Amino acid sequence: MSDKIVIKEKDYDFFSRNRLKKYHQTTYNPLKEDRLQKKESVNNAFKIISEVTNKTKNNIKTEGDFVDPLSKRTSSQLYNPLLRPQQQQSLFFKKEESLVDQNKRVVIIKDDKNSRQQLSDEVQNILWEQIRKDFMKIFDFKVQDLKNQVINPFGQSALTIDEKNKFKQAQSGSNKMEYEQSSQQKIQNQMITMKSYIDYLSDMHSKMKKKWNEQDKVGTLQITIQAIKLFNDNEQPKFSPYKYVYIMDILDSFSKFVFQRMKKLAFPTYNAEKLKNLTFFDISGSNIPESCQEICKNWLRKVSSIRELVPRIYIEAALLPINYFIDSSNIQQQLLKLSYQSRSIGDYINSINYNIFILRIGAELLPKEKSHILQQLEDFFYYMHQPQFNSTGLIGEEYMKLFEPFLLTAFRFYSENCSDAEFADLFGLFTKSNQHSAVLIQIIQSFSPQLICSSAREIFKIIQSYHVDHKFKIYNLFIPKLVKSIQNQPLPNEILNLIWLDVSEVNNLTVFLDILVPYIELVNKIFKGYKKTQAFQLIIEKFNQLFNSVENSEMHVFEKLEDFIKTILSNCDDVGEILTIEPFFQFISFFPPQMKVSVSKKVLKLFMERDRQEKIQDPLAIHAILQIAKNLNEIEYKNPEEKKEIFDLLENFFNKIDFGIDLEQILNFCTEIRSSFGYIQEIIIYLIEKVNSLSFFARSFIKNNKQSKKITGFLQACIAFCYITIPMIEDNFLQFKLYVQNSQVALLHNLISQSESAFKTALQILSEIPEQQQTISEDLLKNFLSNMVSFLIVLPENPENDMLYIFQGFLNILNLYKWQGFCPEYYQLCLIQDFLIYLCVQMQQNLPYHIDGVRSNDKLFNNKEFSDAIQVQVEGLVYKCKEIINVSISKQYDQRVFIYINYFNLYLYKYFFSFFYLFQYYNIGQLFIN
Repeated sequence: MSDKIVIKEKDYDFFSRNRLKKYHQTTYNPLKEDRLQKKESVNNAFKIISEVTNKTKNNIKTEGDFVDPLSKRTSSQLYNPLLRPQQQQSLFFKKEESLVDQNKRVVIIKDDKNSRQQLSDEVQNILWEQIRKDFMKIFDFKVQDLKNQVINPFGQSALTIDEKNKFKQAQSGSNKMEYEQSSQQKIQNQMITMKSYIDYLSDMHSKMKKKWNEQDKVGTLQITIQAIKLFNDNEQPKFSPYKYVYIMDILDSFSKFVFQRMKKLAFPTYNAEKLKNLTFFDISGSNIPESCQEICKNWLRKVSSIRELVPRIYIEAALLPINYFIDSSNIQQQLLKLSYQSRSIGDYINSINYNIFILRIGAELLPKEKSHILQQLEDFFYYMHQPQFNSTGLIGEEYMKLFEPFLLTAFRFYSENCSDAEFADLFGLFTKSNQHSAVLIQIIQSFSPQLICSSAREIFKIIQSYHVDHKFKIYNLFIPKLVKSIQNQPLPNEILNLIWLDVSEVNNLTVFLDILVPYIELVNKIFKGYKKTQAFQLIIEKFNQLFNSVENSEMHVFEKLEDFIKTILSNCDDVGEILTIEPFFQFISFFPPQMKVSVSKKVLKLFMERDRQEKIQDPLAIHAILQIAKNLNEIEYKNPEEKKEIFDLLENFFNKIDFGIDLEQILNFCTEIRSSFGYIQEIIIYLIEKVNSLSFFARSFIKNNKQSKKITGFLQACIAFCYITIPMIEDNFLQFKLYVQNSQVALLHNLISQSESAFKTALQILSEIPEQQQTISEDLLKNFLSNMVSFLIVLPENPENDMLYIFQGFLNILNLYKWQGFCPEYYQLCLIQDFLIYLCVQMQQNLPYHIDGVRSNDKLFNNKEFSDAIQVQVEGLVYKCKEIINVSISKQYDQRVFIYINYFNLYLYKYFFSFFYLFQYYNIGQLFIN
């Protein structure tokens, strides 16, 4: 038996020496024992090949004059791409090169600058970005806060200045071995912060990219291997997610660089944009140049020669995409093989992290393949049964959190286009495991409501076995899934009853509100009628019980309740149905006044936004929304903008109401609105216009011009509503206008007495305007009074009163009115002109216009007594006109212009009266002549 041949392992600048000592690894290979002779013959053969190669000075090239660095041979020894010269340290010392090589590298970098820059700056893979975000979200990545200490695996680069000086002296002296032995323990025990660790990984990533840009493919591969080796040190499991993300960034860049380079070699005629859009499935092995295929095979052969397991399988998986350039048919087989190799990784946290990488590679290359996902989940469930599960000393939830990215990734990829059979296979594996709550949570979150509902019974039985704290966390996810799928699949009522038994045991109001949101919606969809009412009665009783233990100062409880109300209104299918539930109003009543107003506003806004076009016809829903709107009266509004906001909300609500032909219901609703929101002027005006429109809508039910007593009574109610609502308006002039409008509407409905009453009230308001409101435009008032005179033509006088009783009252008020405008005489003469026109019209046997159903003065008064009354009024107006003219003689000329114009108009009336009263009233003509 010959002596054992021990081949010393190459020092990779850091970690390897420590690993040899820590893990007691050796380079001893039993397969090489007693094979010295064969080894020497093989070496001699390679020497001959090397000499021939050096003489011919030929390198193996590919298209585009690219020299494959993995195919180089040296003249002195067999070149190993995983080894570097012993005196060099690739990460910490620059590689020496000749001036010719430097110039050559500069030319290469200059010629290929754009393409390399594109490779360096290209965005990372979408799937890896998604997984990376999951890690950052789950573990709340804050690198700046990583101040805990970890063992330094970076060797000499982490030494102090004094230690580095001693190291340099030892490199050239005879005490090198002595220094290494003495400093080894110091280096091994030296600690660095987690942040420094991450900074070193980022620096390695930058160096790896630099190596690639310098065409040093071997250096790139070597740095990638060094980074992956760092997985072996996992003494602090909480740090493993941080380390995994940054190491995977390095591996992802390496994989991307190689694949992009292979695309460029396989398709040399493609431009950068076309290469960027080229996917795995666009590549066909039969169309790839042989030189490119050979380089791909060479990459795979060299990677397979990596001695250590973890770096080899990681890099094999990273280079799995280049099989598309060789033969894509064996990718599935290679993927399964790599997936099974996760079982050979001793540390299970590292094994699971490796599985995440395999899941991502599988989703990129074979998105429809799911067998490897099931295999990995089966291994995970098996390991959870083992005694060594969670042997790290972490608390159960902290340890399971380390596996959350794996579960999230596995279920995300498996749930895509997942069939019922595939889900049944996965759920069957879960039921055979220890049924951990964290796994069930991820299953419920990841899969569709239909698949979850199909296994609702089994899931519910599993939930019952959990601790009460885990139950409610799962219920918050499980119940919304049931709600979404209930329309397609029936759900047994006993499940809902059993859920309520668990919910009723809650003693924390916050937890109760969290689960109440989906539970109420589920009750709405499953129960009907009495069962629904009974269920909500139980809910409100439990809520009252919990709420009594909460102080009003605990605002977070009210905020939680507010979120509950907003959530249920936003997610439910029928808002109107939710609003009709009595407990819903009791929930709102618990809020303090200021918050109750805010919640009520949000409820109204949500309701209006959900159903913009749809009308509300259900009286219960209308009553419910009105009760919520009444909560807006809890506080006093002093700001006009706040009142405007309330009016806009209520106006949108009013416009959506549709009682159909139930006119009395509409009028009653307006009455209720007036009693609740009469302090808002805009709402009062809106209601008056609404009721006036309603009265004309009621006239459409009159048949054959015969107005029934019911319709007449309703019209009287509408006019009376407006009549008693107008005084709630603060503006006197607006009151005056609305009373005139009310009088006109009443007369159109043949309600003469109500019309006369409204007209008289308007005149009474007019007499009060100068004292209380002096800012009215005189021109506007003059025009409005002229309109009143026109309406007075068809408004009949009451035979029980004196002749021209209303006219005389109108005239008396105007005589008392003090005009404040530019020229009061002008406005007075204009109105006298309108009055004279009115009297002329009243003298005719038939008035120029009538209102249907109304007997005006031409039908009621057509005798000499009425004519005599008109004569008296005309004489009075003419004398009044002369008085105004005499008063204005002393005024300025520009004011008299208006008077003379109206005085000229009086001559027109002179001829009219002279003609009409020629044989009867000579004295009138004499008035004009004088």
